[in-house]
Amino acid sequence: MKNLPINIGLRTIKTAIAVSVSIILSNLFNLEFPYFVAMTAIISMDRTARLSISMGRNRVIGTFLGALIGIVFATIDRGNPILAGLGILIIILMSNQLKLPGSITVGSFVFVAIMVHIPDNMTPLFYGLHRTLDSLFGALITFVINLSVMPGYSVKRLDGKLNDFYPKLVQALNQVDSISFDQFKLIYKTYNEYLEEALLYKDDVISKSSHILLNEHLVELLKFDLPLKKLEIFLTSSDPNLKLILRNQIIQTL
Repeated sequence: MKNLPINIGLRTIKTAIAVSVSIILSNLFNLEFPYFVAMTAIISMDRTARLSISMGRNRVIGTFLGALIGIVFATIDRGNPILAGLGILIIILMSNQLKLPGSITVGSFVFVAIMVHIPDNMTPLFYGLHRTLDSLFGALITFVINLSVMPGYSVKRLDGKLNDFYPKLVQALNQVDSISFDQFKLIYKTYNEYLEEALLYKDDVISKSSHILLNEHLVELLKFDLPLKKLEIFLTSSDPNLKLILRNQIIQTL
């Protein structure tokens, strides 16, 4: 049996570090629920610090909503199935109203836990408060790790991929008369993926050198946008005069 290649991405490494740090700090500060700190760190981890903030915000706000509504409803009649359904309805409506649909699931879990799951020796207020603080702590840990662990790694990796891609892109545009539509689709898909990745990291990197590198690539990528659109029209058009005009325009842009 052939050995399967193991590809460990940076996000995987950061997630593992975030879990370890969460448990260490939870034990150090004697937190009541280390599990929720670690779970928030896992859920909040994303490719960039900016995306991690968004994920962490959803988690914290969802936890707060679920805890707040759960405390109120559990005080009225804990375990009441009608109130449980009504509480879930309110959480969904409020999350959608706040344009935070990502907070619905976690808010619902916290609410149901307060209504039917926490032990009798624990008050809803105690549970809800600790769940909210633990989520905030886990999100903060993820944010710090995302900023501090190899922050320029993704940009350098993208730089390598783009340097390999540019010659293929130029070759495709130069071979305007012989490229097939299937080849074009693959090139155009790769182009859009790299452009999206560059834009994703643009506002997230810290170092000046990474910013300069990304800006250079964005300028380089965007200059191919119009020629690629013209190439698509060239490949799909049946008008020979239009094809001749487009062919000359594409070649002239290189």
